[in-house]
Parts: sequence; C-alpha cells; structure tokens
Amino acid sequence: YATQLSEGDRQRADVHIGTGTYDSYSAFVQPDPFATNYPIDVVYTWVDGNDPAWQSRKRAALGDTEGTELNPLAANESRFSSRDELKYSLRSVAAFADWVRHIYLVTDDQVPDWLDTSSDRVTVVSHKELFPDSSALPTFNSHAIETVLHRIPGLSEHFLYMNDDVFIGRPITPDLFFSSVGGPKFFRSTALFGVGPRTVDDAPVDAAGKNNRDLLAEEFGVAVTNKFKHTPHALRKSVIEQVEKRWSAEVERTRVSSFRDPDDIAIISLSHYFGYFTQQATAGNIRYEYVNIALANVRQRYRKLLTQDSWDAFCLNDTDNEGVDMVRQERLLSEFLQAYFPVKSPFEK
Repeated sequence: YATQLSEGDRQRADVHIGTGTYDSYSAFVQPDPFATNYPIDVVYTWVDGNDPAWQSRKRAALGDTEGTELNPLAANESRFSSRDELKYSLRSVAAFADWVRHIYLVTDDQVPDWLDTSSDRVTVVSHKELFPDSSALPTFNSHAIETVLHRIPGLSEHFLYMNDDVFIGRPITPDLFFSSVGGPKFFRSTALFGVGPRTVDDAPVDAAGKNNRDLLAEEFGVAVTNKFKHTPHALRKSVIEQVEKRWSAEVERTRVSSFRDPDDIAIISLSHYFGYFTQQATAGNIRYEYVNIALANVRQRYRKLLTQDSWDAFCLNDTDNEGVDMVRQERLLSEFLQAYFPVKSPFEK
C-alpha cells in the first residue's frame, strides 16, 4: 500500500486473515482489488453404498433397466463404496481452506453417522430438494446429480465441487481457484477421452466427454480432447445456468438417467469449456497427485504423499476394485488418511 506512513496516518486497525485477527493500520486494511473477497462454498456429493435401504433401491432400479445394456463401469460396486473418505476430506478443508464459507453435502437421504448436523457451516441436501422431476429418483448416476447442484438453496455464486475422494493437501488460498473478479480456474488433465464417435463400449466418463466434445464443436467450431484433473472444481452458478439453458434437452436427458448412460453429458466439464470459450473461465495451475488405490504399489504412493508435502490437492480413487484384496486396501487407506489428517474437524461429532 505504501513505502512509509506519516504519523497522522498511523491509526490502529484490525486486519482479519482467515480465522485470525491482527494489529495493523487503517491505511493497510482497505479492500485489495486483487483478492477474492466474495463468498465461496463447497459442495460434496456422497453415497453410502453399504446402506441396506440404498442397496434395495439400487436393486429395484437395476431391475427396471432389464433389456438395456449397461456399461460395466456404470453400476459397479467401487463407484458407490464409502470408507469414510468424506470425513478426512472435510478435515482437509477445515485445516487448509478455512476461508470456505459453507459446506453442502448432497445425498440420497443419507447422513454419515459421524457428521455433526448441528454445525452452522454444514447443510445436508436431499436429492428430492434438487431434482425438478421426482420421477427421476432414485438416481445412481453421478452425471445426473451434477446437473442439479447449482439448484442448492442458499448456494453462493462461486463454489467448489468436490468428490469425497478429493483432498486439500496443504494451506491454499482462494486465488488458486478463482480470480479476483470472479473467474473460475480449471485444471486440464493429460488424460484423453479418445477420438471418433461415442460408442456403447466407451467407459461412461469417455462417452460423456465425447458428447461434450460434439456439442462444443457444433457451438464453437473447436475440438476438445482432454479430461480434467480430479481436483476441486471451481464453478459459478450463472455459468452452469447458461449451459443448462443452451443444451436443455441434453441436460434433461442426462438428469433422468438412473445409471450412467452413453448419451449422458458431463455438465461440470462442459461448464469449464463453455466458460472458457465465452471468456468466463480460464485455465489454472495446481500441484496435484492422483493415486489409484487399487494398485499393488499403493503403499509407496502413500509414502510419497506423506513425505513430499507439496500437493495443493490429491485424489485417492479406484474405478474398479475387482480382484483387489479389499481388507488390505481399506487398511492402508485408513492408515494413510489418519496419518495425513489426524485432527478432527469442527464438522464431526
């Protein structure tokens, strides 16, 4: 602000940074035009695949798809497994992103037994509150659920969307995800969804990527090829609403699919690209690590995360755990998460 202050300018004032209050001068606590001084919320989607009532709903929904060929990765068990990752992801937010205003947890009327729902910073939101057509429920399609996240009552214009297997790795500031004037930043992956037309044999994430690609090619005359990293996704409600309006038929078709379908779009990725091509978003950089927890060398990968504390975010994911020693996998995961995030968050009982 200045190289020096005259005696008359040295009026004491408080400056608030994160949860701390510090001594300063009034001249130094004016709004910073390059700081992100607006509310930012976090939205999680979560499911407890071990819940008998939920399993019953899933079996009934699968029965309704008889005669329809589902991709093996559309309804496999690992997509719905919960190993308390959410508890530790919330710990990561509490420890390293205390500037987050509010956290919304979107579920199929499920609540983690450890979650303190009396917290004034956490709200559990039912699918029933968000889907405009109740006949689309229950749903087991993450693509469908993502089409309604911007409808959460009270959600801030700027928010981060996180899966429960994504974690903040070290202290970060909002400008990692948003510019001072509100533009979201996205993080492209080197992973590709392939060329050529979408087929029923494509993994659901690749099929949705190709569907997004075709819509963007028709609208903007471009050829996108990349997926996005499994990081917190910086989003604006207004941009998603523009996407919903521009491709209303495709959004609605995705929204009513009970399981991930070859015709789905991925509205989060589509919003990143649409925001970029309409000058409402930009590419960013993030220190990030992805770990497939089903791999045999996962212990070494955990050790790398623990000893190299240079990750803004990381993802611990398994898309298919068939043939994996689940007892070993869960033990190693639990040991790692407890070692990295040993301190309980304010969101736990």
